[in-house]
Amino acid sequence: GEMLNLTGGVTNAITKLTFAGDVRLRGDYPGTARIAFSDFNIDPLLKVYMPGKVNGNSKINGVLTASGPLKTPKLLTVQAEIPQLHVAIENYAIDNSGPIRLAMRDQIVQIQQMHLVGQGTDFNATGTASIDGDRALNARLNGNLNLSILQSFNRDISSSGTTVIAVEARGTLDKPDLQGQIDLQNANVAMIDVPNGLSNMNGRLVFNQNRLVVQQLTAQTGGGQLNIGGFASYQNGLLFDLTATGRNVRVRTSGVSVSADADLRLSGSLKGATLRGDVTVTKFAMSQSFDLGTAIAKSKEPPSTPDPTSIANRLRLNVRVTSSPQLAVVTSLATLSGDIDLTARGTAVNPIILGRISIAEGDILFQGTKYHLERGDITFTNPTRIDPNLNVEASASIRDYDITLGFHGPLDHLSTTYRSEPPLATADIISLLAFQRTTEEAANSPSQTSFTETAQNAVLGEALNAAVSSRIQKLFGISKVKIDPQGGGLENNKPSVTVEQSVNKRLTLTFVTYPTQSNQQLIQVEYNVNKNVSIVGVRDQYGVLGVDVRLRQRRR
Repeated sequence: GEMLNLTGGVTNAITKLTFAGDVRLRGDYPGTARIAFSDFNIDPLLKVYMPGKVNGNSKINGVLTASGPLKTPKLLTVQAEIPQLHVAIENYAIDNSGPIRLAMRDQIVQIQQMHLVGQGTDFNATGTASIDGDRALNARLNGNLNLSILQSFNRDISSSGTTVIAVEARGTLDKPDLQGQIDLQNANVAMIDVPNGLSNMNGRLVFNQNRLVVQQLTAQTGGGQLNIGGFASYQNGLLFDLTATGRNVRVRTSGVSVSADADLRLSGSLKGATLRGDVTVTKFAMSQSFDLGTAIAKSKEPPSTPDPTSIANRLRLNVRVTSSPQLAVVTSLATLSGDIDLTARGTAVNPIILGRISIAEGDILFQGTKYHLERGDITFTNPTRIDPNLNVEASASIRDYDITLGFHGPLDHLSTTYRSEPPLATADIISLLAFQRTTEEAANSPSQTSFTETAQNAVLGEALNAAVSSRIQKLFGISKVKIDPQGGGLENNKPSVTVEQSVNKRLTLTFVTYPTQSNQQLIQVEYNVNKNVSIVGVRDQYGVLGVDVRLRQRRR
């Protein structure tokens, strides 16, 4: 007659589904239907929205019933009960606790009951939403959410911790009006492209209509304290305007360690953002693994083609970097003091540095010789790449000569000047720096050692110094160890081993022993009264004691 009865089912490796229904073939075709499914695999659906992130076996069991006129689908009444829901994304899984009950009547979708649990996650959701007409929204969400779930949406993010959510959503689906708060408890977030992450985040985020306002949020990063404020708007896409104030924050990257105080502001969207503000550097150090030559060579390379999808590539910089007065810079080869006034531009992937570094004074250890920097400036004026321009002078005392070296210009066209007191020719100064003797002394030396052998000995000495010095310095805290197979020391041209310890900025102790001569040792104590006056006490290899007062004066 006029009644149509439908029954059927599907059974395969991924699901078991049965359906049954009746339809009156008259009028608006009123009817009822019931669909039951068990172990229904929903991985294909999840992979559409989250490609590459679904590696589990997500499934759902439940019953769906519908009744009403088939000619007018918006008048249908639908009821769903799901006794089991299991969703696995990456290494995170969520299950239901108790049946999930959903309903739709008069085009109003209702969440009657939904309780989801997972590792560190336990929350409830209820409410209604109209899918026609005014699209009214009235829903509530409360409970705990594990932040590890963020890793499932972006593999560049590492996160952990707990959020306590209590939110009410009103208004419409197009313009939701959110009220409530999110409390962060010991949350941790880090990104691959960013050297520092945020740990031990605690605070409260408050929903105010279409904004999420940071009411109070503190975190630790790089051993320092960070206070975060601002808001994020989600009305027409995600927009944010956040501020951060950090104290004693340390950043380590590529062998460089910087501690600083910062006042920063991050504004924009995920499509493009700007980081601006001020950073005051309080400490700066380089580890022994830092290769200055490699860093300089890398800075001369043309900018690499950035990944257009990288968040760091879309982050533009406008940050001024200054230093505390007479900032101390400590590296494995130098101890300097000076001032920094730089501005970082460009992007986080390809930054550009503009400004000046002024060197007030310092000491640099190069090829076993200590050089004193009396003044110097390093300027950055190239708006397209990091291109330092040097104007630096360094002096050293080698035997009875005071040598002054000048370095001027950019790294790819660097010019070097040489001066000495008493005056020497440039060739003699270079020979004195390289081999601890002038060209005339080398020519008059009774040794028949060729220049090639002398150079080989110098290279051998540097290799020994590099292999031994760092280990001894780490073990005993000694400032410098120098092995000189071709001769040198302080007062002799025999093979020597020199151990130097800088007690402080003014006092230096030096011990020299000559392995080829028994019981020949030299001890020197040098005290720098100021940069122009020093007192030197020496016990030479013959046991003779002597004291010198050295005065240094320069006229231009």
